[in-house]
Amino acid sequence: MCARFAENRSHRSHPTRLVTILIALVAIAVPASAQTPITPAAPPASSPIPTRDDELRQLRARLHTELRNGYLRAAEHQRSELIATFLADPLPVARRLGLELVQARLTEGAVVPPAVASAARNLITDGDESVRTAAVIAITALRDPADEPLLISLIHDQAPLATRSAAVNGLGYIGSDAAFAVLLAVTSSSDIGLRGEALNALSRLVERGALRAESLITLKHRLVAFLQISDPNTRERALFSLGRLNDPTLAPLFERVAESPRGGGERLAAFRSLTQLGDEWSVDCARRLTLALEPPLRRAAVEVLKRAAHGESDLMLLQRLSTCDAEPDDATRAAAWSGALRLAGELGIGSLLSLAESLDEQDADWTARVLELAAIAAALDPPQDTEMLARLQELAARAQAMVDSLTPPAPQPPTDRPTSRAATQLGGRAVPRPFAPRWWLPQR
Repeated sequence: MCARFAENRSHRSHPTRLVTILIALVAIAVPASAQTPITPAAPPASSPIPTRDDELRQLRARLHTELRNGYLRAAEHQRSELIATFLADPLPVARRLGLELVQARLTEGAVVPPAVASAARNLITDGDESVRTAAVIAITALRDPADEPLLISLIHDQAPLATRSAAVNGLGYIGSDAAFAVLLAVTSSSDIGLRGEALNALSRLVERGALRAESLITLKHRLVAFLQISDPNTRERALFSLGRLNDPTLAPLFERVAESPRGGGERLAAFRSLTQLGDEWSVDCARRLTLALEPPLRRAAVEVLKRAAHGESDLMLLQRLSTCDAEPDDATRAAAWSGALRLAGELGIGSLLSLAESLDEQDADWTARVLELAAIAAALDPPQDTEMLARLQELAARAQAMVDSLTPPAPQPPTDRPTSRAATQLGGRAVPRPFAPRWWLPQR
């Protein structure tokens, strides 16, 4: 019966028919021992036999879709009332939908009435685990610091892992120094995922400036200690969190890890944490990391050199990294060439000319790069050495000639054709006919 109601779209404008679907789902949820046994018909041999759980899951999904579609069809002024109805519904699928809609409205910047926010908070103790977890996510979206004790209480209690993980995540967004001790204790959890969530939450507290100086010192020592444990994911997250401390005394540690034989993820996290301190701390390390085996690490190093490199030696390094022979990654080559253009323009016409003459004419991008360098030279102020500028312009002229020789000729205008009587009546404009039906051809 429920399936027929779900398939029949005529109930969409009748809320009482939706209630009928809810009643049917409740009837299905009754234990099989309390129902009259019915011998099902034998299904076709090629079709899998659907289990009771499968049928119930499908009906829940269809009910979720119907309720959501009804909400989307409702007028804006009716939606808050609908959400409140969902939050008070006896079925978990409806309560979960209500919480999802609360989060969606907050994400869109819409106002959630206090009564709806209060109903969402009340579901933090719901008997259904999935509803409790959805309530934590919705409460986090409210961004109300007053909810901090509520989330902390879920971590102290022996709540299911999914609920605790959501509460830990929420504390990162609305927590204060009061949550620091709780989150620090969670970093000792045996569950790698929960431990990583706690490290992320602590990083957000640091970024938000929510921790006191004493807490920051404690966190620094704990994160450094994490670099000695065996799990590489935890070490990587610890390095990321250390970078948020913005502590220059950690620069030697970051540099040492970035140039160590550890995994690429850890080295990249260490180098990015080093770049958080400023380019003056990371440019020397970046020069050495251009020889790294991992493409993401080389790309991060070139991005630093792109904006912070200086001097002729760095210019030649960037030029070399912009070639296919030295760097196989397209994005890294493009970043290296962009940095070379910036640096050569700062150094003047001599560097622009040297860079242009160092390029290989056999490369596919030779013409484009020479023309870029010539354009930068032409825009320099004050005027530069005329002899060097003339040599660069000569290279640019050769490059432009190559471009012109490869450019296909412009299409020629169509030849004049006799105008028909109709064309004459239209002002003498001939209507071109690429082909004509056979019956338009003159008979022989």
